[in-house]
Amino acid sequence: MGLYYQKQLDNKNNTRTIYRCADCHSHIFTSAHVQSDNFNGKHGPGFLVSRVVNVKPGKFEAREMLTGMYEVCDIHCQQCDLYLGWKYLHADRYEEKYKEHSYVMELRDLDHDDKDKKMTRHSNVLNVWY
Repeated sequence: MGLYYQKQLDNKNNTRTIYRCADCHSHIFTSAHVQSDNFNGKHGPGFLVSRVVNVKPGKFEAREMLTGMYEVCDIHCQQCDLYLGWKYLHADRYEEKYKEHSYVMELRDLDHDDKDKKMTRHSNVLNVWY
């Protein structure tokens, strides 16, 4: 099996942090796509992210979480298949609908280039893990 085509994310004016797969270093998202840094994944802290690249979906399933029932699918790195988080497909509760079509990306499974000057909390959270 060969390598997959990889989308490279642009770091405009060297002001964004590019988050990468911790295993193969494929680009996954930039700090410009982070909607919230106050989320928890299966294995610790995570980000709610609006857009990701170089990923593939796992199987769709209904999952009970602290804030209600959701239809989700796990997200894996397209290149190395490392588990990275999940995508919200559907939320049952109206007040949780803002999560639909967004991704929870787990910090444990990410690496970064730490260029972000605007979103310093992200760097502080990541420094706990790296």
